[in-house]
Amino acid sequence: MTIIFSHALVRKMWAHVKQGLPEECCGFLLGETNEMQYVKKAIRAKNVAKTSRETKFVIDPREFMKVEKMAKSAKLDIIGIYHSHPNGRAEPSKFDLEVAWPSYSYIILSVLHSKPFKLLSWVLNEDRRGFNPEEVVVL
Repeated sequence: MTIIFSHALVRKMWAHVKQGLPEECCGFLLGETNEMQYVKKAIRAKNVAKTSRETKFVIDPREFMKVEKMAKSAKLDIIGIYHSHPNGRAEPSKFDLEVAWPSYSYIILSVLHSKPFKLLSWVLNEDRRGFNPEEVVVL
C-alpha cells in the first residue's frame, strides 16, 4: 500500500524528532484508507519507556485510547505510528518488531548527526516475523 503525507505534516514530524533528541520520539498518524492511506493528522505521543529511550519507544495505552476517541470523533482512523531512530537507520529494530501491531504503518524517521536523514514506512508481515516496506508519497 502507499501512504501519503503533506509536506506540512512531514515538517511537523521532523520538528518533533528534533525536539526529542537524543531520545526516540513517537506519535500517531490519523487519516483515511481507501486504495491508499491518506495521513490527515500527526499527533505527538509521550515516550514512556522506562529505560533506553535512545533506542526504543513505548506509548501509554491510556494515551492510545484517548487518541482513538479523538480520531473517531474526527471521523478518522489511527492508520499508523511514527517514531525516530536517533543516529540509526530508518529500518525497524528488533524491539520495533516485538511491539508492532498488524495493519498499522510504521513510519521511521532516522536522524544522523542531529539532522533529518531518511523517512521510510513499514508494515508488519502477516506472520509477524518481519516488515515489508511501504511506498511513501509526500505532496
